[in-house]
Order: sequence, then structure tokens, then C-alpha cells
Amino acid sequence: MMICIFQKKEEKKKKKKEKKKAKDKDREEKKPARAAFDREKDLKVNKFDDAQRKAIIKKSAMLNTRFQHSGATSSFL
Repeated sequence: MMICIFQKKEEKKKKKKEKKKAKDKDREEKKPARAAFDREKDLKVNKFDDAQRKAIIKKSAMLNTRFQHSGATSSFL
């Protein structure tokens, strides 16, 4: 009787181990492979050509007109 109980416990332990191994194996298979380092892609910086650079400078010059001080004539109080 004691042997049967012991055998059942051992069988449960074995089943748990097998289940855990299968689960770990599934996790390993699901992990995506890491991509290799690509210098051009990973260190890519926004490179502007002359036309884009001039357009950005022109737009930023227009911002100056929006934030001018209105003068002492208008007051909130």
C-alpha cells in the first residue's frame, strides 16, 4: 500500500517535469530570432538635402512673426 502511494507520487512528479520541459521547449520555439546589427539601419540619422534644409529654415523664420511682443499699448488690466 505504501509502495503504491509512493509510486503515484513519483509518477506525478515525472508528469510535471515532462510538462514543464514541453512548455519550456514551446517558449524557446516562440522566441523571435534577434536581428543582426546593421550599421546603416541602426545608426541612420535624418539626413536632409539642401532643399529640405532650406524649407525648414524658411518655415522657422515665419515663426518669428507669431511671437513678437505687441507693445505697451495693449494691456490686460
